[in-house]
Amino acid sequence: MGNFDFIKSINKNFYELGETAEKLFRDEYYDQCITQTRKMAEVMTKTILGCKAQEGDTFDDMLYKLKTISCDTKYEQEFISDMYFLKKQGNIATHSEKSGNDGEIALECLEHAFEACVNYAYSKTKDDNINRLLFDEKLLVLGEKNNSLQQRYKQELENEKQRVNDQNGYINSFEKKQKKAKKQNKKSNKKEEINNEKPNIFGKILQITIIISFVILSVLILMSKIKTPEPTTENTPIEKQSAKEVKKQKNTSNLIKIDKKSQIETKTRKKTHPVQNSTTTKEDLSITKNFSI
Repeated sequence: MGNFDFIKSINKNFYELGETAEKLFRDEYYDQCITQTRKMAEVMTKTILGCKAQEGDTFDDMLYKLKTISCDTKYEQEFISDMYFLKKQGNIATHSEKSGNDGEIALECLEHAFEACVNYAYSKTKDDNINRLLFDEKLLVLGEKNNSLQQRYKQELENEKQRVNDQNGYINSFEKKQKKAKKQNKKSNKKEEINNEKPNIFGKILQITIIISFVILSVLILMSKIKTPEPTTENTPIEKQSAKEVKKQKNTSNLIKIDKKSQIETKTRKKTHPVQNSTTTKEDLSITKNFSI
């Protein structure tokens, strides 16, 4: 038993080529296994082209023709991709030295050949059961059917769902982190705006005070420059009149004083010279009269 048993009833040639490749793998002839899968890919391409494949066409020529007639469906794209992979790896195995991973490459070539046979069989039969077939490594190595194939298929579906859920959970957590970061950024921005507004207010107040002090200082300087009018020496008529009255008062006061002195002197004379003529007193009185205004 092998992985290519399903294709036996559809194309026996494909089945024989696949079975031989599996046997070479079991015997650890990995390079020959890779070359066999390349041969299988070339035969499959030629079979699909039919009469369009001419004698002397190389594998590259046939792949080019296959691409030109393709309707570019999903299955056709996968089939052509498998053919190119098998061609490339077969050329490397034929013309290059051995590498340490020949077994892994041979296993990949068998898987690609298996997928190509599945696409070919589905295009012929349209059977969904064929399209759900999976490559079984245990069947390849031991030649025994793996009874847990269905379980493996279900497990793969569950793993795929788990991966999707994990991815969605990661996306949700990432979005939550982004929202938190945005909120924190908004808060920090508000704090920065408030802190920036405070020095702006103090700066405005300082500017206003400087302007006011400058205005006051300029006003004081202007006021100091304005000279007060000096009083004029010329007297007004009223002032002149008042000055005359003052002079008159002074004169009268002086006359009164002189009169008193003269009276005192006459009294003293009478006491000292009692027999004097009255003419003297009259003369004295005439003198006082002359001092009247």
